[in-house]
Amino acid sequence: MIEKWMMLKKMVEHTGMSQKNFAIKANISPSYFSAIMNGSKELSGSVIERLAEQYGQTFNIGWLLTGKGEMLIESRQMTLEEKID
Repeated sequence: MIEKWMMLKKMVEHTGMSQKNFAIKANISPSYFSAIMNGSKELSGSVIERLAEQYGQTFNIGWLLTGKGEMLIESRQMTLEEKID
């Protein structure tokens, strides 16, 4: 199974935001989020809740928790053409 930080990295990259802005938007301390991303902190329940609150309409939080399914909620998957526009 993919490491959680790698999954988070994919989510951040998909948004096009910096890691810092991704964390701030979800009301997570950028330094704490950075520690999760570098593997020195675990992904806590409160961080998962904040990610779900902010990004749950776009990202499949179940995928983040279990590694199963798709990263994106089906209705939010964009084609290459939509991303370019």
